Amino acid sequence: MLNDLKHLLHDFQPISLSDQRFDQSHEYFEGQSNQQAQVLQWLQHFGGNQIQRWSEKGLGARGPFRVLSVGCGSGILDLPLIERLAEQIESSGSNSSMHYTGIDPNPVACERFREEYVRLNTNSSELLVLEETVETHQWVEKMDLTHVVHSLYYFADPAVSLRALIKNVAVDGELVIFQAPKAELNLLADCFWQGHGEDPIWFSAELERHLQDTGTMFTKSRVDAEVDVTDCFDLGCLQGRLTFDFIIQSDSESLPAPIFRKVLDYLKAISRRHEGRVLAPHPVDVFVVRQSDDSTTQPDARLACSP
Repeated sequence: MLNDLKHLLHDFQPISLSDQRFDQSHEYFEGQSNQQAQVLQWLQHFGGNQIQRWSEKGLGARGPFRVLSVGCGSGILDLPLIERLAEQIESSGSNSSMHYTGIDPNPVACERFREEYVRLNTNSSELLVLEETVETHQWVEKMDLTHVVHSLYYFADPAVSLRALIKNVAVDGELVIFQAPKAELNLLADCFWQGHGEDPIWFSAELERHLQDTGTMFTKSRVDAEVDVTDCFDLGCLQGRLTFDFIIQSDSESLPAPIFRKVLDYLKAISRRHEGRVLAPHPVDVFVVRQSDDSTTQPDARLACSP
């Protein structure tokens, strides 16, 4: 089925999403998936444990707990995370604070993040949102926690960017990467992404291979999830078009009818029905790289973990 779609796409150049359309479609897509709630729960648990260790070791004396969110978008994941981590710091008794930095090249999303953050009104956190990429980011201080949630696909040079991210993790700090496997939905997305550039997209297998090849110590686990794609089959539904656009990372309004139908056929084939809804698999793999004084670990020193 995908081979037929690739054949149809061979002579057609998909139109990339505008910054505004990407922001809209991303937010709606995440709202249709139960993955984001699980990722947030994972990060809350993980970050809370890290803050506890940070406080017990007296690391707050060296300055704020520093968090970097790579590909933060409009902060739909970051805002509840900031709130929860700020509460953890306030209850730790460390009299310290948190400095939270978000970087994303989408100016529309970044402005929404700043606006929504003001409504949190937290006393122990400070936010800086920068309209830039990992490649252009000027590193000033090392991070206690860096998280990269579904952003690695868009890096111009993932290997170079990963070196910078790992290098700028503080001692006893961690880099957490949420990267999807190339299966089901992402096999579909990859058909369209290939039309946007020459370099192959890194999915979780490529990331894992790179970490192994570079001798980087890491742990890996999986979060299983599903996304509701029911509205995609209602051609007059705006919300369905938002979900459709984000899945293919392209403007669906520009698609010829045969390509549009092939995408719907594929979505139907990979999904299951539950209580009248159409649910597509939406898993993500979680990679954790911890920085320590003896962080020169051999590639085979990997552990399976859960939060």
